Amino acid sequence: MGTFSKTKVIFRFLLLFGLIFSSFANAKVFFGPVPEGEKSLDDHIINFLSRAKKTIDGCFFEIRDPRLVEAFLSAHKRGIQIRLLIDSNYFYLRDKETLEIDYSKRNPNIIPLLEAGINIREDNKRTALMHNMFCIVDGYWVWTGSYNLTERGSKKNENNAAEFRSKKLAKIFTREFDEMFVDEQFGITSPSTVDNQSITLGKKKIEVYFAPEDNALLHIYEHLADAKQAIYFMQLAMTANEIGDLMVKKYRAGLKVKGIFDRLLYRSTGPYSEFAKLTQNGIPVIVYDNDLGGRLNHKVFIIDPGGENPKVVFGSLNASANGNGTNDENVLVVQDRDFTAQFYEKFKELFGRTSRVIASFKRMKPIKADTIIDRLTLMVSSNGVTVTDLNTQFPARWAKAQPNLKLKIYRLRGGKAIDTTKKEKFRVTPRNLYIHSANLKQTGEKALLMVRMMNVTAPTIPGLYNLYIQAKSKNQPYYPLRTQPVLQVIGEDQEDENDQESYKILEDLFKNRFTRLNRALSGCLESYACDSFLTPDFMTKAKQILRQKTLVDDSTKARRALDDLYYLHRYVLPEINPDS
Repeated sequence: MGTFSKTKVIFRFLLLFGLIFSSFANAKVFFGPVPEGEKSLDDHIINFLSRAKKTIDGCFFEIRDPRLVEAFLSAHKRGIQIRLLIDSNYFYLRDKETLEIDYSKRNPNIIPLLEAGINIREDNKRTALMHNMFCIVDGYWVWTGSYNLTERGSKKNENNAAEFRSKKLAKIFTREFDEMFVDEQFGITSPSTVDNQSITLGKKKIEVYFAPEDNALLHIYEHLADAKQAIYFMQLAMTANEIGDLMVKKYRAGLKVKGIFDRLLYRSTGPYSEFAKLTQNGIPVIVYDNDLGGRLNHKVFIIDPGGENPKVVFGSLNASANGNGTNDENVLVVQDRDFTAQFYEKFKELFGRTSRVIASFKRMKPIKADTIIDRLTLMVSSNGVTVTDLNTQFPARWAKAQPNLKLKIYRLRGGKAIDTTKKEKFRVTPRNLYIHSANLKQTGEKALLMVRMMNVTAPTIPGLYNLYIQAKSKNQPYYPLRTQPVLQVIGEDQEDENDQESYKILEDLFKNRFTRLNRALSGCLESYACDSFLTPDFMTKAKQILRQKTLVDDSTKARRALDDLYYLHRYVLPEINPDS
């Protein structure tokens, strides 16, 4: 046999060995939805269930996919012992008109499983949710993630799932399953075994947490607090204040922080979401949307993917008090470079591009709830890119009724604001303002437009509210702004607790006055008196104003001040405790 033939034989052997080895990898990650023709999440879990030789223990929030129902029936016919636990809201039938649960009727997807004799139970009709999504096969294989067993969960919603080959991990999940299925210990009645829920699988270090008994959100917080370089997240719903506060603190300390929120939950949670807080502090966050009309169902934190200790946090738990305090949930923390990298690649794919356009409200001080605001002025500048169109989505859960709202658009001409409303092409809907004649240039006066809203009815719920603006350039789609303009609404009897000097500095910057800012910079650099710079929204707004001055007026003072703020943000503020 010639040298070339021997090389071919060796190559084929190594390739075959690699395929065999990879097919028995101890952990795999899957994402959905996928392009047509590729294996979807329901394909992967059907394959997972087909491995069963003896037992399947499945703990699922819901089962509403006929293919999965058939997979369980097929396993049952093969003689596999199956135990299934479902949340009671999806075990019984919900009336489509009243939305009430009819406990005398079963969900149509559950009926064939019961009729076949499969042992299937629910969580005793609790108000809290049995929100787990995990499965154990033969006490050896474990499946978990964010994926609900529904057609929408597989074909439209963004989800993740992972399978593991580990008896130790299977034992941890089986113990939790038995607590609920056999002992009927749900919610806070479930005992914690957190000290026995960490394993090593190959090079992977895996920690498992169950809610509410393990206080899973606290452990997530601790892992995020350990981040050294970056935190990226994909969250269906994030309303946990402590998590938002921590990410702001990390961002101020110089870490990279970025995130994606789901579109529907972003609107329904409104001021209770952490979105406004994060964007107010300059953290790039976007709202997920796709052509399929699905939602972002991930519950993922990615920590230091390029660092020495990369890890990913995922599972069924949304970063919310309800999820952590009452629902039955599961969370995994996997410390492994390759495993984490797969989630990071998915994050980058979904985050996509953002626009360089900057926008901010001219108003500095908070708004009183349930009042009429005489004037709100939104400043939008190109930040060096040409812009043809703007799509501004009004704040989520803002007051819907705006009977006396008036809107005008202004442009700069010779240093003066000129009303160009009658010449503009724009459209106002209950949810959006579309400006199709934005036509912002890269620099100069034509790089700026102002939208003045008058007689605005403020919302009744105090909190932070943000616009969500997307900008479009010629021959390109709309891209969301890197950060969004934010308004603070406070209660009628609530005092403004923000640093008052910061307001005066920002007001002066709008008027091209830099004395207050320079005095504050000197105090921060020389004696660490940096209260103004730690005020929420100050750094973001100050940078935006100075960029606008640089673009529109070509101001040397603004350029120098902007350089000073970047230096402060990068080298000085990380040394200061934001809570001091």
